[in-house]
This record gives sequence, C-alpha cells and structure tokens, in this order.
Amino acid sequence: MVKKEKILKLGDVKDSWVYVGTDKGLNIFAKAYGVRRGKSSLTKQWEETMDFAASQNAHLGSDVELHLFQVNVINKGLLKGAFDTSGSIPSGWVWGARRFPVYPNDFARVQRLSDGYPDWYWKGYQVSVLLFRSERPPVCRR
Repeated sequence: MVKKEKILKLGDVKDSWVYVGTDKGLNIFAKAYGVRRGKSSLTKQWEETMDFAASQNAHLGSDVELHLFQVNVINKGLLKGAFDTSGSIPSGWVWGARRFPVYPNDFARVQRLSDGYPDWYWKGYQVSVLLFRSERPPVCRR
C-alpha cells in the first residue's frame, strides 16, 4: 500500500520548519531563531547568520521568500505570538540574503516583521535570524 502524502497548508509545521508557500515549483519552509517577543533573543550579524544558515543546511531568505513569509504567515496571523511583530530592533527585524548593490561588502537586506518593510542595514548590526529551506514537493502516486 502506498502512503498518501499530506497536502501542505500554509503554517503547517514539518520538523520544526513552517511551510510558507511555493516558489518556482519548490515548497518553501522557514524557521525563526530569536524573534519571539519577551523571550531571549538570538541575534547575529549578517556574516554570522550566513555561517549559521550553512551549518543548519539552510539559507537566508530571498526577497520572494521573505515576502511569502510576511504575507502567508505573519499577515495572516498564523503562529501568532511566535514572532516579534513590534518592529523593534533587533528582534523585530530579520536578515535577507541579498547584498546592497552599491556597497555589497557593507550592507545587506533586512525586513521588518511588523509590516514587511524592506531596508538595507550595515552587516555589522545584529538582528534576528530567520532561515529558509526549499524542497521539491513529493510526487503523487496513484
């Protein structure tokens, strides 16, 4: 008997990673570190966050992945209380993967979780860590 794969819904948790949507045919999952309001905060500089992501077999979010997370998880109130959506620094912001085109060695993409506002921060700042993984959806068998 073939086991039928569960169809993922936004906000579903799989191995502590939250399903946030699809991009280019891949399922996108996110995992936050240190973005809970009132809890101890894990914040890192951009380079530290890149190294941490690699150690977790993950990556920092592209603009599309950060947008999916904002629209499909934060804005819909999924996992309410799990994220600092106050907009405060450092825990209410997360790093993105993109470097600032004019000064790529100095600045990188950040996103405020309260409203999805994107900006560029100096890589030496510390903000919360939000990692992403992508995987191909399972093949449906009949």
